[in-house]
Amino acid sequence: MGAEGVEDHDDTDAEHRWACRSDTGGARVQEGEVAEPRRRLAGHAWALTLALALSGCGSGGGGGPAPEPVSPPPQPTGLTAEAGDGEVRLSWTLIAEATRWEYRQRIGDGNWGAWTTIPGSGSGTMDHTVTDLENGTAYGFQVRAVNAGGAGPASAEATATLVPPQPADLTAVAGDGLVELTWTAIATASGWEYRLRLGDGEWEPWTAVPESGPETAGHTVADLEHGKAYRFQVR
Repeated sequence: MGAEGVEDHDDTDAEHRWACRSDTGGARVQEGEVAEPRRRLAGHAWALTLALALSGCGSGGGGGPAPEPVSPPPQPTGLTAEAGDGEVRLSWTLIAEATRWEYRQRIGDGNWGAWTTIPGSGSGTMDHTVTDLENGTAYGFQVRAVNAGGAGPASAEATATLVPPQPADLTAVAGDGLVELTWTAIATASGWEYRLRLGDGEWEPWTAVPESGPETAGHTVADLEHGKAYRFQVR
């Protein structure tokens, strides 16, 4: 006999076991057990009741079925690259499954650079302008769409060769065996070249203007013959 009015009983059929299992993956599995001897008080039996709430377990646990997996977006199509002055405008076909877009670039047939996220891109994005490029250089580009399922396959490559804008306001002032050329500077120019011809003859090969750059706006061509009519071009 235990405490007053309470009879100990070593019957262990009041043992309680519980488990929460999932054989479909994703749900938490928990197990445990407790054994409490049945006790009698004033001739009435009672048993320990154990309540266990497990998040995501059972039909009413709130877990529910696992969400369907999201597939990555399809491969973009129709990529084009339009060269400008130090920039390239990319455009492609819309993909509704995209939540953002990325692009990468390379010079000529060199190695690809890292993927770069297009700021503010989403399902409605279908163009982007890449800036800070070097004129006179051939670039290759690819784009890809990204969503919760990951990054989709890259598009086919589109290429563009950047060409500086046409120089403006070229003038030629004759001197003693020389001609002073002047033109409007182009901020994106990395260097300048000129060529000349006699009258309506054939153009001579292009010649680099020494130490020229974005601020260059003139050059003196020397060692010319007196009495000859020369024509000039710069680029």
